[in-house]
Amino acid sequence: MDRLIDRVRKLMLDHQFHTLDYVATMTGGKLDSVSSLMRQLRDKKHGGFTIEKKYVGDSWVYRIAPPPEIQCKPTPAAPKAKRSAKPKPTDAQKIARLIMADVLARMTAK
Repeated sequence: MDRLIDRVRKLMLDHQFHTLDYVATMTGGKLDSVSSLMRQLRDKKHGGFTIEKKYVGDSWVYRIAPPPEIQCKPTPAAPKAKRSAKPKPTDAQKIARLIMADVLARMTAK
């Protein structure tokens, strides 16, 4: 058998705003019980959820806030990569550059 708090949690996990009347009607609970259970959902043993509420029209609406990994937050800037120093050329590379410079000089001298 399913407890009322489990039914309330299941309904509220759609992360949409609902009135207490709607939650009570959909879960088969009393208005006062549902209000109390919404507060209990904040406790660690019942999930530790963040319950958001706002006043819309003439009543309060409540929702379980999406987890931080789902919420839209700006992506932090990637840390700038440290520019590494160029590696020193090997002796073979130095000789190859000298040869190429000599060849280029001979080709352009003609």
